[in-house]
Amino acid sequence: MPTGRFIAKVQVYNPAIQSLFRPGGEVREEAKKIQSEVLARARIRAPKRTGKLANSHAKGGPIDTGLYGVRASVGNVARYAEYVHGGTYGPIRSRRPVDRRGRPPGKMGPAAPYGGFTNRYFTEVSGQEPNPWLRRAANDVLLRYGVQVYDSD
Repeated sequence: MPTGRFIAKVQVYNPAIQSLFRPGGEVREEAKKIQSEVLARARIRAPKRTGKLANSHAKGGPIDTGLYGVRASVGNVARYAEYVHGGTYGPIRSRRPVDRRGRPPGKMGPAAPYGGFTNRYFTEVSGQEPNPWLRRAANDVLLRYGVQVYDSD
């Protein structure tokens, strides 16, 4: 008489699944496709004051992250990209001194009768709001797959 209990064992053929994640496999090709779409969206969404930021995007990977994982990345190699993406908080001072009119001084020589030097002035800016264009570009593409990027490190 049956007891109502049934145990089924399923064995998955691992090499067949692993081949999906190897070069030429479907998962790796899908990762490349997503990466290309994110890169295109990032170039569109990047702030375009001079165009250097939009033209400084770079792709990384896809690389294996274990037996069943593939990672591909999109980043920006401009030296100021981190400050635009994450924002800055002021006051931010210039490294070079300026004169009272805001221009770089000529030679800082003695101005006081006793051999003192003139005062040095530095320009200050108050910072800028974050503009996370890379995160927005990733969300434009990945939300179709049910994935949302909140913060990237």
